[in-house]
Amino acid sequence: MNLELTQNLHWSDVETTGEPSPQPSPGLHRVQDLWFDNGTIVLQAESSLFRVYKSILTIRSSVFRSILSESKQQAAVIEGCPVVYLDDSADELACFLKAFYQPEFFETAEEIEFPVLAAVLRLGTKYNVKGLRQIALSHLLNAYPTTIDAWDSRNTTLPFAPEMCPPIAVVQLVREFEMTNILPTVMFCCSTRSLKDILDGVRLKDLHFNLNPVDQRTCLIARQTLITAKRRNISSFLNAVDGMSTCGNRAVCNTGRLRAVFTNHDDVDGCDPLWESFDWDEYAQSVCTTCLAASKNSFNNAKSALWAEIPALFNLPKWTPSKLPSPK
Repeated sequence: MNLELTQNLHWSDVETTGEPSPQPSPGLHRVQDLWFDNGTIVLQAESSLFRVYKSILTIRSSVFRSILSESKQQAAVIEGCPVVYLDDSADELACFLKAFYQPEFFETAEEIEFPVLAAVLRLGTKYNVKGLRQIALSHLLNAYPTTIDAWDSRNTTLPFAPEMCPPIAVVQLVREFEMTNILPTVMFCCSTRSLKDILDGVRLKDLHFNLNPVDQRTCLIARQTLITAKRRNISSFLNAVDGMSTCGNRAVCNTGRLRAVFTNHDDVDGCDPLWESFDWDEYAQSVCTTCLAASKNSFNNAKSALWAEIPALFNLPKWTPSKLPSPK
């Protein structure tokens, strides 16, 4: 995020008009990245000040248009700009305004951190900035799709690295905005985390996120079911596959499958029931083309069957198509 908070202000920097309204707090500071010298209005959240452009705010946000039209008489003026007090957290408002005024920070960013995504979604919804809100929702839908095909291709559209936006943090946001269609995917991803993460939560810089006790229990039960499903179904092609009658060399292919058992496995802490890490290129060098095709067919069929069962594992309704929820 790296937003610089500098240039402390003192009471002598703040002019007052005499109109009754909340007074600015001592120890105010400007958010340097969002203090535009030719800005026309100052927004205050907690002790942070943002000098921005009123005209752009009112064009893109009907809520700001209403707020600012009702805030013409202000008791405080800084450098000729009226001060408008907002009840948002300073950190979230900083993320939102930077996304609002600097597209490269969010709209065209290659990687997005969870606090930024959450702030833009919350304040984009609160202030009815539809473009930013839709982008934030689209990022979540791309990261947590509802079909197995979209899941397999999501790495090409993923807007953030998994460690920058872990599902244990995302699940709270998804529930907050009632994105029930992607909740099974998010809960599935939570269950594939390490046991330590499920029980103790995850930390992002100075933020800590935990699953609630009900979600913890659900994920632990589902995790064991997913591990069993992988051993019995997903990886069954390494033991026996239908349609091997035309195998080119059973001895060689059996050796290749055995080698794959020992060279393709989950890490100690994680759980990968869909086995995204399986090295098909190496496997292709170890078995004949007939066994390779049969193995892939068995693997994909088992994955699709498991995917269909995921909502039920988390006591959730069946899959529904991905769509952007409407603002409340």
